[in-house]
Amino acid sequence: KPQVAIFDHVTTKLKVEPHDVTHIGDSWNADVEGALGAGWTALFLDRHRTSRGRLPVQNSVQVIQSLKEIRPT
Repeated sequence: KPQVAIFDHVTTKLKVEPHDVTHIGDSWNADVEGALGAGWTALFLDRHRTSRGRLPVQNSVQVIQSLKEIRPT
């Protein structure tokens, strides 16, 4: 991460389309940007709200503080 090739490798191995995958991570640069660059959906895990107000604007990225906030769709 954040190289797109790593994310592409996963979708190839799992035989899924990038838009069908969601990556949850606590690093904006490695996790969120990497996933978005590969066409995935991303959730940013900010457990301690340390990034509040300092994140790049990304309307497509949901910020969560706990994995308990994840709801299956």
